[in-house]
Amino acid sequence: MCTEPTQASTAASVETTGAEEVSFPLDINQADSEALQALPGIGEVLAGRIIAYRDENGPFSSPDQLMNVEGIGEKRLEAILDYITIGG
Repeated sequence: MCTEPTQASTAASVETTGAEEVSFPLDINQADSEALQALPGIGEVLAGRIIAYRDENGPFSSPDQLMNVEGIGEKRLEAILDYITIGG
């Protein structure tokens, strides 16, 4: 009996335990501070602000919502767009 493999997602959920283990695209609704800091232009302070915004407002539904985080504007958002995804 031959079965065809099911289509697997290439962007599996990643639980980050350290910056060296970060996989992209990064789900910004699940990422911890260390994982967020692996994104270009995101340091400890911005990572903390992203998490605080997410905790206060719920999960991001669009990458554009990151511009509501103090310190993230169009240029910084454009720099990280290829590295992020939005999960539930």
